[in-house]
Formats: sequence, structure tokens, C-alpha cells
Amino acid sequence: MLLSNTGEREIGTEGKLLLLAREDKKLQGVGLQSRQPIFLFVGSDAFNCCTFLSSIYFLGGTQDGNIYQLDVRNTKAPVRIIHRSGAPVLSLMPYKDGFIASQGSTPVFLHFVVNCCYVSLDSGQPELLFN
Repeated sequence: MLLSNTGEREIGTEGKLLLLAREDKKLQGVGLQSRQPIFLFVGSDAFNCCTFLSSIYFLGGTQDGNIYQLDVRNTKAPVRIIHRSGAPVLSLMPYKDGFIASQGSTPVFLHFVVNCCYVSLDSGQPELLFN
């Protein structure tokens, strides 16, 4: 059985984006149906992980400890960069109105959006990161 360009295996892929954390300092978005690059963002170091926060926002964590928040509508510059330490960002996961991040030499920390400000919960003590 021959499949066309958009075959039975590709049902529901229209408008979907695959996010790739790459070791060559790049975070890349690829259209699932088209298989074409949508964007390419260059960071400060190798990207170890990435995740979507919503249909608009996504995160990428780097080897040098940066967490980039980007907007799929404009990936030229990050919405914000979070830097807690120089330890590699190993994992990122959306959680409620924020995200959970783990780094190589620091405990897991939570970030939440509270009235348009980012708050970090590290060891149970809230800390305002920035407006």
C-alpha cells in the first residue's frame, strides 16, 4: 500500500510543532506535517531539554544553566532568560501556572506566574525573581 505525502499515519499532525533541544546550541521547531523547519533559535550553550508551557510559550534549558522562555509567534528573542546557577538544566516540566526545573547541582525548583511576576519556590521559601 502506497501512502501519499499526508497519509493515514499523519492524521492530526496539521498545525503541530515538534520542539527539538539540540547539542549545537540550537532550539528548533519543525512542522510535523510539512517536516520543514519553522524556526531556529541559537542559545548560549548546548540545549539539554525543552517543553511547551502552552500553545504559545515554550522553554529550553541549557548546559550553562540558562532557561529560555520563548514565544512561537516571535522566536527572534526570548521572552525572558532565567539563570539560577551555572549548573546544567537537566529537565523542564510544565506545572500549573509555571514549571518545574531540575539542575545538575541544585535542588529541583518551581517557578510560578503570580500577578505577572515570576516567583521561585526553592526549599519552600518564595523568592521574587523579576517582574
